[in-house]
Amino acid sequence: MPPSIPSVTDNPKKLNVDLTINVFGNPVTNDTVKKLFPGKEDITNRDRAYVAYNLKDDDKKQEVAVDYAVRLKYLENIDADKAVTVCVFYNATGVTIELFKEEDFNGGATVGQGYPREIQNGQWAAFLYVGSHGAVVYRGQHDLHDCAWLHAWHNLGSNHRKSVFTEIQKPDHYENDDVLTSLKSWTNVDKDSWNTGVGCYSAASIIEVKGFPDKYTGIMTLEGIPPSPIVTKYSYD
Repeated sequence: MPPSIPSVTDNPKKLNVDLTINVFGNPVTNDTVKKLFPGKEDITNRDRAYVAYNLKDDDKKQEVAVDYAVRLKYLENIDADKAVTVCVFYNATGVTIELFKEEDFNGGATVGQGYPREIQNGQWAAFLYVGSHGAVVYRGQHDLHDCAWLHAWHNLGSNHRKSVFTEIQKPDHYENDDVLTSLKSWTNVDKDSWNTGVGCYSAASIIEVKGFPDKYTGIMTLEGIPPSPIVTKYSYD
């Protein structure tokens, strides 16, 4: 299925986006669940995660997130020879997740507001990454256990070498900075998607979008929430 290009990015100068906001969409709360399931009495974290996952395309909130990041590329006048990746992340974990760790390799950096500090359940977060290789870890709770979702990408931009890595561990796994540093070798393979689940679920992909920066998409939720959590891997060879 070809990637969807938000029409507003056809002319970035016409965009009317508040660049101080880098999370998008209304949070999915207990009230959201009650509106969809009026008879439900006890609402759990899994209920909120389920509803959020199924509303991830609601109100075109992913498109708005992509628009935000794409606009940054044009406004910042980034050199054409630099590798640029539009990064969007969706939180369907049932709780608010917070930025826990970040790693920029080879002089890479985010543009604008940087990594979103907090993503509420049911929201998309977005940033523009300039550089070939970066990683970020978000932290949240599931069944009273701390979970950390790792997302990493490797995108050389000018050729077809693109790869991703995602996993779920306990936050203390990433306390040692060497763990994130080692990602430089983990992601240097020509694959574009890993899905892993350890009580929770994480999915990552990167696609080429003609005429626009490549797009990294990360989905964070609970194990068993996606209809078919199938591990898929694609090669650009």
